[in-house]
Amino acid sequence: MNQLFNMREDTKSETKRILLKDIDIPDMLPPAYMTDSVEALGTLEDVKLMKRSGKYEIIDGRRRLATMKQQGIESTEAKVFTGLKPAQIAIMTLVANYARSHNLISELEALKELESKKVDEDTLRKYMNVTKNKVHQLKRLADLPENLYKALAENRISENIAKAVAVMNKKQQKKLSKIYDQTGKLTANDLKELKDQAKQDFADSMSDNLFKLDMVTPIVEQILKLPDGEKVKLWRALKKEGYLQ
Repeated sequence: MNQLFNMREDTKSETKRILLKDIDIPDMLPPAYMTDSVEALGTLEDVKLMKRSGKYEIIDGRRRLATMKQQGIESTEAKVFTGLKPAQIAIMTLVANYARSHNLISELEALKELESKKVDEDTLRKYMNVTKNKVHQLKRLADLPENLYKALAENRISENIAKAVAVMNKKQQKKLSKIYDQTGKLTANDLKELKDQAKQDFADSMSDNLFKLDMVTPIVEQILKLPDGEKVKLWRALKKEGYLQ
């Protein structure tokens, strides 16, 4: 472990001006506070890069570089490292993100940085000091629709709302993303209405398929009169046993 931190012997670094076109900058919408800060004050701290395969890869500074790219800035001062090992990159990324603020967004940004460097899940868990379930939760949050991720980063939607959206399927997330774009907010009631609609659609689908069975007997008629929640339970049980496709 000590060898990982002894970077003087294994690595070199120099500060120099780098053209943004030579940096592998991800396509992302920078948060509003970052845009305002860079526009008013410039970058207060050099970004950290490493050169590999002819391009500069980002160790720290994704949001700052995305902001500069959006604003049409052509170059920036950067600290460029060579000879870094994957574990050292992981440590530097985590330290850089956590030093600013140890919160959900810093964890997500660290995760994105590390995944972009192809760091495996075991290393993620080790250096982020989190459980397997936490890594999976973070991955789901990091994969939110772009407008909802940005809203989370800017505290326009709560963590609880974001976590609830993250476990939904992509079709539901797309609908909620559209609601946010239209209203500028996302509430627990929006999520409840979407879930209720999905439940109703599921129950309606069950009713349609029961009719297709051509077994409309008094028993089936009683089933159709069941509350939606009971219909869903029965539908799932029938599908599990192979009676329905």
